[in-house]
Amino acid sequence: MKRPLAFVAVAKLVLWTSLASAALGQSTAAVPAAPASPPAAAPPSTPPTTPPATPVTGSLTVHLVQGTPGEPPIGSLSIEIELYHRGMLFDTIKTTTDEKGLAVIDPISLAMSATPVVKVKYANLDYQIGGGMLDGEHPHQDIEVVCFASTETPPAWKIGMRHMMVVPEADGLRVTEMLLVVNPDHRTWIGMPWSALQGAPPKDSAAKRVTTSFALPAGAKDVELGRGFHKWCCSTLTDTALVNHLPLMPESSEMMFTYLLPPKDGVVTLDITAPVAVDSTMLVIPASVEAGALEGLDFSGEQVMGENKVRVYMAAEMTPGQKASISVRGFAPVAAGAAGAAQAAPQAAGSNVAKIVAAVGGGGILLIAAVLLLRKPAGGSVDKRAAA
Repeated sequence: MKRPLAFVAVAKLVLWTSLASAALGQSTAAVPAAPASPPAAAPPSTPPTTPPATPVTGSLTVHLVQGTPGEPPIGSLSIEIELYHRGMLFDTIKTTTDEKGLAVIDPISLAMSATPVVKVKYANLDYQIGGGMLDGEHPHQDIEVVCFASTETPPAWKIGMRHMMVVPEADGLRVTEMLLVVNPDHRTWIGMPWSALQGAPPKDSAAKRVTTSFALPAGAKDVELGRGFHKWCCSTLTDTALVNHLPLMPESSEMMFTYLLPPKDGVVTLDITAPVAVDSTMLVIPASVEAGALEGLDFSGEQVMGENKVRVYMAAEMTPGQKASISVRGFAPVAAGAAGAAQAAPQAAGSNVAKIVAAVGGGGILLIAAVLLLRKPAGGSVDKRAAA
């Protein structure tokens, strides 16, 4: 009996399925019909991973150099490196130079920028010098510290340039003096006993040595120390002068101080006395101030400084003890807003003062570059100094 074709097809299908299931070890009853599968979705994209940041480090090379001719080279000495961030001390590194006066500090963590100050004691004097900023863009730096033999013999020191700026304040005129002090010797002068000076020393300064001394105008008060000075432990104020006790290094040193001159009957007289030989003197006052009697100074014209117009007065070489003076009246205090704006832009101030100096024929190092009719706060930082 022949089977219908349909029956034969179904039988073959059942037999094929049974054989396949047996081969796979499965029962056809246990395998339900699989539903239609949706199109496979693309795997989610994984964002690229950023490798962990490599810690930023830098290095500092310090070289101690002998500055006095005929003296032996500087060899192994203990040094100290202070690291500052935005003016705040955050680390101190102590190490020793090799026999050639070299020391390499590596690595230095630069997780935040750091400004180094190197300190070393040589010939019973403390020398320190500040470096530039260390950061990711400037990770390496070399600092040379020049040290000198000391002497008690007074050098023929002089003032290369004396720049004075006058600012009206509520109680009078604030005078800022900036000086380039020149020591032509090759040794650091530690000063002379106070007894070598005229007049009795203050009680707490009798045992201190004296190096530089600057005469103050009559009536000067509220004296504040700036660049080139340390603190009042190393300076003394007498009735007529500001006395400095810090040793005087060879070559040039920048020094700055300010004082207030109160008016008398509405007039302020600024007396200028040369403590030693002075190569050039420049006085800058606001053009709004009325200048009266003038002695020993030449008017050099008006110039623009920032948003202000100023008058410039000059004096050529002055001999020790030589005097000059100017009387001023009709002044008003500088507006607080203007002073704040000036304080926020010292770079522009330096540029404007440089133009003034060029216009009046001045030259050399400009000491008043960072001052625009405002005073410098007391206790300014010192980049290079020798201290007893």
